[in-house]
Amino acid sequence: MFKLNLIMERKWAAAAVLLAALAVGAPARADGGKGAMQIGLSSHCLWPQADADSLDPAFDYGVIFHYWLNSTTSIMAGVEMLSLNAPLLVDGKDEGITFSTTALMAGVRYRPKIDLWLRPYAELGVGYQSWQTNPGLSELKSRSGSSVLYFAGGGLSYDFRHALTAGVNVRYLYFPMNENLESRALHKTGKKYNVTTDPFENVGFVTAGVELVWKFK
Repeated sequence: MFKLNLIMERKWAAAAVLLAALAVGAPARADGGKGAMQIGLSSHCLWPQADADSLDPAFDYGVIFHYWLNSTTSIMAGVEMLSLNAPLLVDGKDEGITFSTTALMAGVRYRPKIDLWLRPYAELGVGYQSWQTNPGLSELKSRSGSSVLYFAGGGLSYDFRHALTAGVNVRYLYFPMNENLESRALHKTGKKYNVTTDPFENVGFVTAGVELVWKFK
């Protein structure tokens, strides 16, 4: 898992450098306007909440797209990859379990006209997430499913280098699920285990992260 996170971080950094290089030579300004389009990268730190509080904090990585209806409002769409670990006690020993999901998100972002070098914004949206669990004990099967998701948040953005916009944001992600997450297992006979599960229904995440987008039209 450490190697996977390291690889993802390096890929994200390389892509960010590429976007920055493209933006240096771009003739367009970063300010949103009717018909303007932006594409870029995002990364957030996740703090699990509610039924997800047994999961460890982690980072996600994503791609985001904006289509500006006017100078203040954009329709946004994106995809984010989340992977978090939780304890799974097998005969008293923590073997761990991973909860991974791919989240497809769509929403609206509003950035009022304010004469500041940092411009605040608010956002709201819905989406769809496809999840999978991967227990550290091979005798337990992986499970998968899907659900809708909702998010709301806000942040600050800064336009620089003609077509490049960088920003920071906070967001709350909510996954309404009707599931249970394995937390304990006791060995019976052979490869059979008695498994105890905890509710995994109101799954939430507080996130804080960065976004880097390039205006290509």
